[in-house]
Amino acid sequence: MPLVHYDLRNDIPEQQQGLVKTGFYCWLIAEAGYALNLLVMFLMLVTGSGVKFSTFLFTCMATGAGIPLSWICWFQALYNLAQTDSGIFANLKFFFHFSFHLLFCALAFLSPPIIGDFNAGLFQMIYEFEKEGGIHKFFGFLCLMNTLIWLACGLLSLWVLQWTFRNFRSGGGIEATQQAGASALIAAKLIFPSSGAKLRKKNDRRRGREEEEETATEGRARLGGAWVEGVEGMTGKRVSEVPLMAGLGPSYAPRAPKTSRLSKEEETKVDALQFLMNAARSKAASNKTANEDIQRKEE
Repeated sequence: MPLVHYDLRNDIPEQQQGLVKTGFYCWLIAEAGYALNLLVMFLMLVTGSGVKFSTFLFTCMATGAGIPLSWICWFQALYNLAQTDSGIFANLKFFFHFSFHLLFCALAFLSPPIIGDFNAGLFQMIYEFEKEGGIHKFFGFLCLMNTLIWLACGLLSLWVLQWTFRNFRSGGGIEATQQAGASALIAAKLIFPSSGAKLRKKNDRRRGREEEEETATEGRARLGGAWVEGVEGMTGKRVSEVPLMAGLGPSYAPRAPKTSRLSKEEETKVDALQFLMNAARSKAASNKTANEDIQRKEE
């Protein structure tokens, strides 16, 4: 029973066979890079050339996981895309997995310190050539071969990615992806209230409370002025000069209310103010009438 299935002529349409064949060559180059990288790091470990055992373990894990995962994750995805011309999800799945393959190609090519020292790449090659001794020159040559292999794999992978993306775009994949994203966004808004809508509602409620408090403050200020006008008009004296009224005035000075509604005590005072205002208006009207009668008699 075969472990993998690969039948280019019978499974893949003729116009897509070149893409799949190139992808297969890319996968073979990557496997050669994995194997050579493991060999070089093992030789450098046993000869004491500066490779730690923990670093070699990372190399083993990268090789053991990279060989099968590269076949399953991105080459089989490319094979299925070319075979059935799959939809949006299959294309996005291939692009996602293939981006990790490209990232590892760059990491294996450069082998930067700390994050990529488990690869025999460009930096490792420079370090080996700088050392004295024939063994280090030999390891430097092996690192050079490994660097060139991963460089070729990365460039060929970029070409495969470009070819695949061109097919995806020509088949209307970009427009379909945008439509699917818009539909998913609309469905999410219908099912789950967005945080933006919650924030707007919260701000509207806060703004409404502030407007109510401002209205109540202005109302109390107007009532305070009316209270002073009513008392002074009815008594002919300042509020501070009226013993029974002096203690009530400050309670109606403008201030920031604790609540937007008047309490029962405040409503009682409002009724008293309305009574005083009506009495002051009546007295002012009667005084005006009396003054007019006096003027007519004098004339």
